[in-house]
Amino acid sequence: MRLFLSHLEKKAASSSLVFPVLFLGLFLILNAGYRLLLTTNAKIFLIDYAVVKPAVLAINWLQSAEEVTALRDVLLSSHARITISRGCDGYDVMLLLFAGILAAPRKHMASKLMAMLLGSALIYSINQVRIVILYFALHIPYWFDLLHSVLLPLFIIAIAILYYCTWLNQDRDGNEEL
Repeated sequence: MRLFLSHLEKKAASSSLVFPVLFLGLFLILNAGYRLLLTTNAKIFLIDYAVVKPAVLAINWLQSAEEVTALRDVLLSSHARITISRGCDGYDVMLLLFAGILAAPRKHMASKLMAMLLGSALIYSINQVRIVILYFALHIPYWFDLLHSVLLPLFIIAIAILYYCTWLNQDRDGNEEL
């Protein structure tokens, strides 16, 4: 009996490493793939068109007097200039979320794909709001630095974690597991 329990303990210990190792491996692979994409013309779509242009539209809609334009990866107006670089685009948080979803045990692939689709829309939307907030906060350097470096990144990560935990605690039918 002791031998059997010892075997079960070893098996449990090794399986407890599966998720973190799989999560880390997936994140590194996804991150490397994204870095590779940024060296191609895909960067033009991923940053310039998917992130910068919608942010410019939102800022001009909120405050038409700003007359912000998009110049590749830059939001530009007569009194402000913000460059959207890797890390400011929200894709890193999406990749963390994707790695967690893909590494999640006991979930069907259809559920994982739907979670990634909805999660990416959520993170993308929040990041667009973040960029707009940072544009307007640029006029107050203390707030810009605090929002850019600490508060808004933590907020987006917290939302991603809450989304992941909520999804993880749902069974295949969408009902919460007890």
